[in-house]
Amino acid sequence: YGMELSEENQLLFYIPPGFAHGFCALTNDTRFHYKCTAEYDQASERGIRFDDPDLGIEWPIAEPLLSQRDAILPTLAEFMQELRG
Repeated sequence: YGMELSEENQLLFYIPPGFAHGFCALTNDTRFHYKCTAEYDQASERGIRFDDPDLGIEWPIAEPLLSQRDAILPTLAEFMQELRG
């Protein structure tokens, strides 16, 4: 599911704990605020490669700028294999 949040539409989007999610800033001056259900714990942070074809996400930007962390995330299949051990 995807939606655009903007200053103009004033929408909020709730993502329950444990759900994978991602976002894409459409302008260089984007401010992104989020609220968590617990204190940040880097050891529990996980991620999935944003452009994994198995996810089928049509991102609105052809060549996004990624953090070093996001650039090396596993595919969904790799992520699931890691969980299984």
